[in-house]
Amino acid sequence: MKFIKGEKVKFLNNVGGGVVVKVLNNNMVEVKTDDGFEYPVLVDELISIDEDITNRQYGFKTETDKVREKVKMPKKEVFVRFNDDDEDDDFDEIIYPLPSQVAEKEEENASDDINLFFAFVPTETNIEKADFMAYLVNDSNYYIMLNVYNNSATEFWNKQATISPNSKELLDTFKNSKVNELEDFTFQLLFYKKTKHDKKAVIQKELKINAKNFFLPKKFVENDFFYEDSMIISLLNEDGMREAIENLVKKDIEKALSEKLKAQNAEKNSNFIKNIQPKNQEKIVDLHIHELIEDESGLSRNDILEIQMKKFNSELEDAIKKHLGRIVFIHGVGNGRLKLEISNTLKKPKYKKLSYQDASFKEYGYGATLVIL
Repeated sequence: MKFIKGEKVKFLNNVGGGVVVKVLNNNMVEVKTDDGFEYPVLVDELISIDEDITNRQYGFKTETDKVREKVKMPKKEVFVRFNDDDEDDDFDEIIYPLPSQVAEKEEENASDDINLFFAFVPTETNIEKADFMAYLVNDSNYYIMLNVYNNSATEFWNKQATISPNSKELLDTFKNSKVNELEDFTFQLLFYKKTKHDKKAVIQKELKINAKNFFLPKKFVENDFFYEDSMIISLLNEDGMREAIENLVKKDIEKALSEKLKAQNAEKNSNFIKNIQPKNQEKIVDLHIHELIEDESGLSRNDILEIQMKKFNSELEDAIKKHLGRIVFIHGVGNGRLKLEISNTLKKPKYKKLSYQDASFKEYGYGATLVIL
């Protein structure tokens, strides 16, 4: 079998794999492994895992081709030699951009904020008996090189991984009997893109987890990353940090304005502040139950929905009174019941002058609704 530069491969007689970076001759290629080293390998000891390339070699349509046909996109041809050193090979193989190459192009205009989560997903609903799958969730447009270890366990535990943008990586599954040892984790993180990007500092993050949390149902919540209720721990939240800084600056400005206006005319203060609010101001409201109340244990799903809708109605009316331009309600994916209730409310005659739609997928994923006032 012939391999081409850029093709993803796995080793037949060893663990791991990598990417072909050079074709040495008919029988040997140079492979760059996941740890960054390059080795010469016999082609008979490799197998291709690049579905687009393999399918085209055997004449089958790829997923990329199917998408292009559906949206009537023209195919962009890229000519690649199978083997530059083979004099008998005097033809070029036509291949098309792979999904990974398209994704790299999209990175150029993507957000540079990094949001990173450590998650524990129970293997069954009864957490007293469940084992726990540990994931790292990369909610960013950066690749992440990860080294994580646990010093509190009886036996030293560590994992290394390279995690693609906007993806999650299963690190390990911990037995229920071992959760008392899952208290001290150290994360070492390096961030990069395959296109021009802002530099990010290498981070070492220490995390302490109270082992009791694994036996508290309220710690396992509905979330945007897993179908199951999970324990989600934020490791890095640049969105939140930026928002906190913006809110702090905004509060300082408002405080200065307020003091100045009070000195001039206390009676006009309230109206003046309202007049300087930008008409296109956007407000974001998170309706996840753990953002609304401290302890939701003992609440039924109907009770939770009632609390969420009460918050929705209150924030919507307040936004209308303040003449805000837009308001985003983050409701998550879940079973879709909260989103349906919001939609039904906005269809009422009372709100016929308002319009609504799914919020930006890039910023909020599938789980948010934008209301334009």
